[in-house]
Amino acid sequence: MKVPPESRAFGWNRALRLVLFSSVFIVVVVAGLFGLNGIVLARGNEALVGLVDEVAPAGSKDVREVRILAFNLAKLNLHHGSIRFDSVDAVRQRVRAVGALFRDAAPDIVCLSEVVQECSLCPVDQVRELAREAGLRHYAFGECYNFGLPFFRIVGGNAILSRWAIDASTNDDIPGHKPFWVTRNNRRTLSVRIPDLDNVWVASVHHDSFDADNNLAQVHDLLQFTEERAFVVAGDFNALPASPSMRAMHECGRFGGAFEGVATYPADAPTQRIDYVLAPAAWRLVREEVLPPVVSDHRAVLGVFER
Repeated sequence: MKVPPESRAFGWNRALRLVLFSSVFIVVVVAGLFGLNGIVLARGNEALVGLVDEVAPAGSKDVREVRILAFNLAKLNLHHGSIRFDSVDAVRQRVRAVGALFRDAAPDIVCLSEVVQECSLCPVDQVRELAREAGLRHYAFGECYNFGLPFFRIVGGNAILSRWAIDASTNDDIPGHKPFWVTRNNRRTLSVRIPDLDNVWVASVHHDSFDADNNLAQVHDLLQFTEERAFVVAGDFNALPASPSMRAMHECGRFGGAFEGVATYPADAPTQRIDYVLAPAAWRLVREEVLPPVVSDHRAVLGVFER
């Protein structure tokens, strides 16, 4: 039986409408889930604070000496563009390499930037696993971005690992902070309070690497935020020693540490000093070390201070 042309046209139009409706429905659902993840399920300004059960509570230690390490992990080279991620085994091998560096340096506090706490395509909690490798029981994580869907996302930011308990935390927006769907150069500053160090606060920073004026604005915001309390500030400032940003940190008179020193970037053949460990001015810097290259395009910096 021959089908009339008008019936065939009706059938095609109906199929086309069904395809268009299905496509719009899928787009709406995905967009809704994306917004749900970024607005409702993301932690935003709330820091994640936890402890690693596998690490025994720290024994007694003379807290007159404090060893602080700062390291930009570069996500442990997890991501290779688009949806291409390394395997869990490859990333855990890098975790172990960084853990060996930490154990050799024996820090009491580690400030990390560009660390991934959650990744659906490579499910390694870098924060918790590095805390375990370092033998540091307490940790905090502050997300800078949370991108994807509730079941398919990547969450990255700053972290602090500590031998001592943490009793308060903040994860504050800083100048230049972008909407949740932007991952590039999107920053917050994670801060925690440590009662065993006379309630000193520790901030892990990662400042603007593209806009020097915004970098300086972030430093001014940091100086205002830390004005009323004793602070350790460590991380990737993305600013050279002679830059307005680091001059402002130095000239405020509230921080001590090595404002000059050995270059930290790029790791293989460093030519730039952009990573720093700064402590309250009342603390005395005993020594500073820029550690050998491991995994990242930055070198870790260890500052040893006497309180």
